[in-house]
Amino acid sequence: MYHPVTERLALAGAPAPDPTQEYTRATALEDKNAVMFVVWLVASNGAVSVKVFLEGSTDLCNWSPITDLTVSTVPSYTASATTGILPWAFVRLRYEVTSASSFSVFIRAGIETTTTT
Repeated sequence: MYHPVTERLALAGAPAPDPTQEYTRATALEDKNAVMFVVWLVASNGAVSVKVFLEGSTDLCNWSPITDLTVSTVPSYTASATTGILPWAFVRLRYEVTSASSFSVFIRAGIETTTTT
């Protein structure tokens, strides 16, 4: 099942070591055991690099990183597939703008949950 988690999110870069971060709402896995997430960088006013983390939780309070990818071209479309995401009951995306400038980017993303055999 596809879950749109981000529509037209504008993020600006920040100098290291404190990159700009944003989190999506949690998506319940229910009886699913695999996830694919897709990310679109729609527009930018400069060179921006965004690191996207897939995180898992069992209680919606404590989050653990599962996988990550970096998107650095605009416009772009990137997809990442992950299997064996148990024991987590919930997943979310965390965005980090890793550019050391104030350039901004618009993000659109979704999480697709499925079952593998």
